[in-house]
Amino acid sequence: MKKNYFKQIALILFMATASIGSAQVVIKSEDFTAPVGFTSTGDWVTDVGTIPSSNTYPSFSGGDYLIAANSNTFTETITWDNNISTLAYTNVTVQWGGYIEPGFPTPVSFAWSADGVTWNAVSFTNVTNNTFSQQTNVIALPAGAAGIANLRLRWEYTGNGGNVYYAMDDIVIRGTIIKYFSKSTGNLDVLTTWGTEADGTGYAPADFISSDITYNIVNNAAPTIGANWTVSGTNSKVITGNGTFATNFTIPSSFAYTGTIDVTNTATLTIVNTAIPTFGILGTSSTVNYAAAGAQTITSMVYNGNVTISGSGAKTYNANTTINGILNISAGTLNMPPGGLKILTLNGTITGAGTITGNTTTPSKITIGGTTGGAFGSLLFTTGSQTIHTKWTNFNFRKCLGYIRRCHTNRWNTCYGR
Repeated sequence: MKKNYFKQIALILFMATASIGSAQVVIKSEDFTAPVGFTSTGDWVTDVGTIPSSNTYPSFSGGDYLIAANSNTFTETITWDNNISTLAYTNVTVQWGGYIEPGFPTPVSFAWSADGVTWNAVSFTNVTNNTFSQQTNVIALPAGAAGIANLRLRWEYTGNGGNVYYAMDDIVIRGTIIKYFSKSTGNLDVLTTWGTEADGTGYAPADFISSDITYNIVNNAAPTIGANWTVSGTNSKVITGNGTFATNFTIPSSFAYTGTIDVTNTATLTIVNTAIPTFGILGTSSTVNYAAAGAQTITSMVYNGNVTISGSGAKTYNANTTINGILNISAGTLNMPPGGLKILTLNGTITGAGTITGNTTTPSKITIGGTTGGAFGSLLFTTGSQTIHTKWTNFNFRKCLGYIRRCHTNRWNTCYGR
């Protein structure tokens, strides 16, 4: 094939610089110079030559092309299965150039699949019987074709044995970028650490201020940042982990992350900096580790997963806080704020060698929920007055300074320590 070097150079430059928030970019293209991933059931073949190109479309590559020879009366199918990932995209579209020799038995049907088994037909406007090559309309695939690891495409027709052909060339799949994945190495604040492919390759973002983008921390078990990092685009956020990969994103003491962050199941967010990011969705087996060496304010909210208190400093919450998973006070102190309305609700278990410090001015409160019969753990208080609500019959209390007396059982009780 006579290669169109201008087209290739333009495509390389485009792919190297493209990372535009809402613009469509090329996910995959095929000009049949060296086609990969095509399988057919009949007389679809790659031909060498030049299909009629007079007055053709601007991106026409010429040279090799795919041809349906129409040499029999069977249903002929060709499938493109080439690891076409749309994980990072929405608004996926397909377009190709074509030529229909007069007498070819149209129509040619088109379908997509996420698994190669279930095929979904898509209507489109094909090229017409004419004397030159044209492009199809831009075919918008449904939402189900986005966000999948391997998009497969299929073309099909039923022949009439007339040996007049249908030719295809310059297939282009485009999409709008909505997420990036981190590589196995590199600080997360660096743009080149990110890409649109699942392994972090592909298009890199141009900035961290674009709207409606998610930055998925994967591939690296212990990622961090080497400078202050802000993700500020409207509806944009960072997601730690993917629900199965056990990654631990550490925000160091010297640099802060500013923005919204989700922590998925099995993932951990370790916050050594005193600046706390905005929490989004926390998975039921996620962990948020407050690990600053000095004082640190705990975000008061409902933690669906686990909370760890580490580092030598005191950690304080300032409003009602619920922990549905494990509270692990592995080091340091968890300070209970003054005011009876600031309740710490523990619906899971408690562990660790650290301590809980009450308030001597007004009683602090802990509500112990969870399921009956489970092993809760030991509460170790250092000072002050505590109020504990419990419905367990086998709950014992211990206090370093003074005591907490046990009240009624088999119902919610209020037990006051003095």
